Amino acid sequence: MERDPKIDDEVDVIFAGHSHEYANTVVAGKLIVQAYSNGKAFSQVNLEMDPHTKNIVKLPQDWFIEWVEKLNEK
Repeated sequence: MERDPKIDDEVDVIFAGHSHEYANTVVAGKLIVQAYSNGKAFSQVNLEMDPHTKNIVKLPQDWFIEWVEKLNEK
């Protein structure tokens, strides 16, 4: 995955979609999350935000995909 030079430096996280692929990675300091396709999974990302500046101060070290099928088994 290449970094698009048009993406503003203010962007910290990209919640992607449309390509129906799994793509969770960090590129050039930006977290890119895509949870697969057709409602099979969802991503959970917990961000730490400064309440005054509204800036994300820490990207998560852990994020995860939850497969909907497994949730139905519980």
